[in-house]
Amino acid sequence: MDPLLSGKEHEETIREASNYAINLLDLRRFKEAKSLLCKWAPVAQRVFGAEHWRTLSLREDLARATLAGDSSSKEKRKALQMLEDTVAVMRRVLGPQHPETQRMQESLEIYREEFPTTA
Repeated sequence: MDPLLSGKEHEETIREASNYAINLLDLRRFKEAKSLLCKWAPVAQRVFGAEHWRTLSLREDLARATLAGDSSSKEKRKALQMLEDTVAVMRRVLGPQHPETQRMQESLEIYREEFPTTA
């Protein structure tokens, strides 16, 4: 099934948007990734809920795109807060020992070191 024919709020469409965003991040095209993720993170939250792994993943990717790109200090502070909130949800939902929680916690610590004035 073609995800684009399924509609904006279809699981496959959201998955494809996520995959595209990851490719943009891998290519270091942060501005494009950020723009895409700003559109799709709220859709995932509406469709799946705030604690679904896809929503959490899109929020993490949005924070990464913002922190790695040419964003303003204010945007970077907001992205760091979003990442902190996302890690907190992951700890609660998946547990602190879950590999994805630990991976995201490590990423958060790296970003905190990189942007100490935004913490």
